[in-house]
Amino acid sequence: MSATRRFALRRLDPFLGVTQVVENEAGRSLSVDGVNWEIQLRATLPAGGWGVLNRGRGENAFFRFGVWSRAEGLARFPPARNVDPNAAERDAAALLAQVEEALPALPLPLVDTLECWLLDADRKPLALLASLPPDAPLPERGVRRWRPALPDPDAPGTHDFARLATWVAQRALPTPCWIAREADDSGRGVAAGERFAAGAFPETLVALPNATDAATADADLGARYLEWLAPRLLMLPLAAATRAALEIAAASRPEEVAHFFRLYPEIRDPARLNAVRVQARLIATA
Repeated sequence: MSATRRFALRRLDPFLGVTQVVENEAGRSLSVDGVNWEIQLRATLPAGGWGVLNRGRGENAFFRFGVWSRAEGLARFPPARNVDPNAAERDAAALLAQVEEALPALPLPLVDTLECWLLDADRKPLALLASLPPDAPLPERGVRRWRPALPDPDAPGTHDFARLATWVAQRALPTPCWIAREADDSGRGVAAGERFAAGAFPETLVALPNATDAATADADLGARYLEWLAPRLLMLPLAAATRAALEIAAASRPEEVAHFFRLYPEIRDPARLNAVRVQARLIATA
């Protein structure tokens, strides 16, 4: 059996949470909630499919084999062309065994410590745009504008959150900065070696308007956005006080808390979280 790699990556542009990854040489399995996993296997695409330059050589790629959960088992997608179905079944079975071994260790450690930040006029980190594992090559072109997460834009009041993108853009320097984060949470600029103190990075991945630096309306909008996103922000490493405040805020979205709580690295108030999960079950059965 090939060596297994188990890690997590943040879902960015916009931030939507954290993806758990269990990977071996044959493929990988991805989950955004710790329950439902998509199985992707590696395959070599047939040579010559994309013109003369590719003729005579294959290309490695992933194909979607199926989705799995412990409760519902494996549901297979239609078989991929040019893939040995027996080999795919063996590879998927081995990968699923490694996923089951990883479940008690959730959430897996975040490894995307190479971060692309917008900086403000004082060259302080303002908003995280993208992140990569430390050994990944930097993209030639990347995201240059922060976007708020709007997974359900029709919910009451959430359409106003788009205004936060303008607020951030007005305060951001034009060129994002790639920063390698250190073990002590400080950072070093990749291009020029500029140093950033650990406390300079906003825990919620964006520094939004607050009562000390913005009009009341903007400050209220920033607070409402973080409250709305709290069930997903709790998947991040956070200081105790920040986590406690976000747990209180997340209680207003019980269904999302019930969906993501397995990926919270810490819980400050277990009784509160359990009550929120009970509320989510009552909503689901109403």
